[in-house]
Amino acid sequence: MQSDLSYLIVGKKKYIYVTYQDVSALQKNEELSNALHYSQKRDEELTKALKALGMVFTNIFLVHLEDQKVEWLKIQADKENVLKQCQNVCEIGKLIHDNYMLPECQNDYLEFTDLDTISERFENIRFFGIFIVTWTDSG
Repeated sequence: MQSDLSYLIVGKKKYIYVTYQDVSALQKNEELSNALHYSQKRDEELTKALKALGMVFTNIFLVHLEDQKVEWLKIQADKENVLKQCQNVCEIGKLIHDNYMLPECQNDYLEFTDLDTISERFENIRFFGIFIVTWTDSG
């Protein structure tokens, strides 16, 4: 606890002016401020990376591993009705596997997207990607 005591005389009246603050709260506020700054900086970096990816890819989504929910960041206009119906990663994985994967790539795709083992496979890897060949509506 930090406090300040001031003695004031205003006219004929005398006052004691006391202020105090909980230093631990100030430290906690500073920690929270630093965490918020770090989070905002990280969000800015993520946004820049996603914008760059968005120039190359037609569909982008994040998977929240805690609940396997999907957050769409970019979605093809002509596929939006189908893709937006997929709210979790399992539904999207099945849709991609069943409709877009070349047969010779389907096993690799299933292995790569297995969420039961993804954390341990990528534990010490900061970034990893895989290129899997799919087909499009035009062949």
